[in-house]
Amino acid sequence: MKRLPIELTEAACYYCDPERCKKIFQTGFDVNTQDETGATILMHAVAPDEHGDINAPEYILKLVEFLLEYGADPKLVDNNGMKAADFAKRFLDPNWEDVFGNKLTLNSKDIGTMKYIVELLNNW
Repeated sequence: MKRLPIELTEAACYYCDPERCKKIFQTGFDVNTQDETGATILMHAVAPDEHGDINAPEYILKLVEFLLEYGADPKLVDNNGMKAADFAKRFLDPNWEDVFGNKLTLNSKDIGTMKYIVELLNNW
């Protein structure tokens, strides 16, 4: 069973920090490694957390651009057949809820940024 390094997951999902990610990739870790669910770090980076914790879409965009330039493949699918763009679409789904039943509320600028991220991932 593959695992994504916790340091990479934290760098991408909690801090949206390309430099921290880059240091891990420079050790030889493959940017397209899939975990036990088939998810890549790109998928984790663009998905809202099941506990409702999200990063600002502008930071997610910077990380996505970095990961794509570093070779992340947005066409990979997880064990459920979902691509990174499918995970990012959850930000735009008015019915998506975290485990506590809370819905995401994004302003129009953030919605526009997330739509751009989905488009970028679909067209890369």
